[in-house]
Amino acid sequence: MIKEVPFVTFQIDGKEYYGGSQEWYDNRFAQMAGCSAVLASNLFYYYTDHLNVSYPAYRDTMDFWFEKNKPGLIGFPYFMKFTHNFLEEMAYRHVSLKVDMKKGVASVEEGCSFVKNAIDDGRPVGMLILTHTAKVIDEETWHWMCITGYDDVKKEVIISSVGERITMKAETLFKPHFRNVVKMLSFVNPEEDYSSQVIVHP
Repeated sequence: MIKEVPFVTFQIDGKEYYGGSQEWYDNRFAQMAGCSAVLASNLFYYYTDHLNVSYPAYRDTMDFWFEKNKPGLIGFPYFMKFTHNFLEEMAYRHVSLKVDMKKGVASVEEGCSFVKNAIDDGRPVGMLILTHTAKVIDEETWHWMCITGYDDVKKEVIISSVGERITMKAETLFKPHFRNVVKMLSFVNPEEDYSSQVIVHP
């Protein structure tokens, strides 16, 4: 069984995008370091119920979050600051959220449980991978992404990364190792129930 939350998508010049992409920035540094702004934009449109946002409006939002989550020379690997900035902005826009976070994963089961609980509740999961031993994850390290679902049969998580829909094996992603630094967060709206929006594929 596959479960996914609805997610913002775009079709630009014949190419389909699953979430935003930092490659849309004109500046090379922003293309390299803008992943936290993309995640924040994806979550922003989810929690404001505007998944049908236009590309120009989304790009403006990316610029806003790039300034709010201003990357430095090492990007924006600041888990708690990301959380604070997002909660602050959403409160300003009268969207009441609380955060559920996992600063580290001690086992595959623990990682899977966090993802499943969030997705079953209709909550996407923001993920920051700082370092990882798996070669297959090399291109996704020091990088913010959005987990949008999971496949219970294949034991995979579904992810939006740089505008692409990719999957990762849970046993690889959440394998315990001191160099596997995987942090996750999900936002809870006490006033809204998103579970009815979850898309289920047999």
